[in-house]
Amino acid sequence: MDSRESILRQSKFKRVLQYIEKFGFFTAMRLVLSLKMGKGQATFKYGKNTLYIRKGTSDVQAFEQIFLLDDYDINVKNVSPRLIVDAGANVGYASLYFANRYPEATIVAVEPESQNYQLLCKNTAGYPNIKAVKSAVWNEDTHLRVVDQGLGSWGFTVESCGPNDPGAFKATSIGTLLNDTGKSSIDILKMDIEGAEKEVFTTNYQHWLPNVSVMIVELHDRIKAGTSEVFYKAIEGQNFSIQEKGENLILSKVR
Repeated sequence: MDSRESILRQSKFKRVLQYIEKFGFFTAMRLVLSLKMGKGQATFKYGKNTLYIRKGTSDVQAFEQIFLLDDYDINVKNVSPRLIVDAGANVGYASLYFANRYPEATIVAVEPESQNYQLLCKNTAGYPNIKAVKSAVWNEDTHLRVVDQGLGSWGFTVESCGPNDPGAFKATSIGTLLNDTGKSSIDILKMDIEGAEKEVFTTNYQHWLPNVSVMIVELHDRIKAGTSEVFYKAIEGQNFSIQEKGENLILSKVR
């Protein structure tokens, strides 16, 4: 069972206990009550500033994945991250997590959906080392548009379109993102892009993939059949060790 399903299926009582254990009684109860009462946004003090959570949306589950279940609490061996790419940044929770854990790192947070992007900018406003980019990663620099498949704010997908089509925006390859930073390698590449990993790992990955030290990837075969097959074929011979954590694969370059 992946972490999203475990969050949804566990009892409310158990979840409250997890909040208390993680955040302390008073902070946990304030946050739990705030999330349950009314509409609008709940707030949570994290790091330098206030983090915003849209009530009644998948923001709550995304928050729990990252800050309650510690999905990105990974052991990065032999790497002092200087460049982190958060592909599919949603509203910025993972970027904030990385910014507080690796304060010396530059974080490029890529998110295509407009409302998510606005909240991403709001959540990360106190972090000059987080660069928010309104785009999506693909296997080439092209034009895409956002598609709402009814999966919530963390489940928007993208599809190819013409540059003048309604909703079109400029997408970018990971190679272009890397070149734009002026750096030669990506220390951590987090990828939660709702099926677009199939395109990313089909073509044009050969020149940037060898320059990635750690990848955190969620594969979405439930959205695009054959995604895992394409991914595992792409990483053949790349000398990654692989482990699972929650719904993610954690790949670390063996040196």
